[in-house]
Amino acid sequence: MIAKVLIDKNPTIRTVINKVDDVGTHSEYRTFGYEVLAGPDDMNVELSEENCIFKFDYSKVYWNSRLQTEHKRLVDSFKPGEVVCDVMAGIGPFAIPAGKKRVFVWANDLNPDSYAAMVEAINRNKVSCSFLVCLFLPCNDGRYRSCSFQPIFYGCINASFQLFYVVLIEFILRYPGRRLISFRFVLSITSHHPPCCNEQK
Repeated sequence: MIAKVLIDKNPTIRTVINKVDDVGTHSEYRTFGYEVLAGPDDMNVELSEENCIFKFDYSKVYWNSRLQTEHKRLVDSFKPGEVVCDVMAGIGPFAIPAGKKRVFVWANDLNPDSYAAMVEAINRNKVSCSFLVCLFLPCNDGRYRSCSFQPIFYGCINASFQLFYVVLIEFILRYPGRRLISFRFVLSITSHHPPCCNEQK
């Protein structure tokens, strides 16, 4: 009843769902199980945040609108010319706005659907490839590797120092003579994040 009222009173809402488990318990991709309370079982979403448009299938990727303030806080703290490595980028709520403000961003996500949505957002929001690089591509085992280097990175904290040197080399090769202002890592971690965060290499 309440779900039907929500749809009737909000013309932009097509579907109302109820989460049946916590984020991350359903999949290592930080998705969750759900039941449809009203409307069609259509989880394709289009939304605007930080003057960027994102389109994705909510059943296949991680998204939390309550993090909008945190997204804005971090992106506002980035300065043009800085280097940001978004290790668990999702669909790109940090990476896309940062790239638009001429921050050099390297972005990665374990989920192929998140990766695809982020690439689509790069094109949709006209972010220059000079500033936003989706450096990691799917491997056969579902993990990601650098386009230019052999080491495999799982988007994990323990890989950060190794990743720092890879991205630093990529930066020097891509932008010879450009001064590196600062280097930051962004890691969006849920309470049910994959156990890779605790692994030691």
